Amino acid sequence: MDIDNFISMEEAVKISGYKRSNLAYLCRNGLLEGARKIGNRWLIPREVLENYKPSPRGFAVVWERRRAKEAALNDEIKSALEQASKQKEGNKHDTIK
Repeated sequence: MDIDNFISMEEAVKISGYKRSNLAYLCRNGLLEGARKIGNRWLIPREVLENYKPSPRGFAVVWERRRAKEAALNDEIKSALEQASKQKEGNKHDTIK
């Protein structure tokens, strides 16, 4: 990437409206892809910052994800049980003949 595509932390604060500490957290944890630390300063790709969308947070989101995972697991179990039942029925007919 060209250095002209990077902005300083100060510019990022002005553009995004996020606090410096929040942007530093995002950079440290790789949530602003391509951010680089040079010495004690962060350089952030302008395009990445402009396109950044925070993920939803809170208990409602956590519970929604949990319910979705449980539903998918229940569907998988139900499918496996149905398949096992069909195989068992097929084996019964094979032994009777």
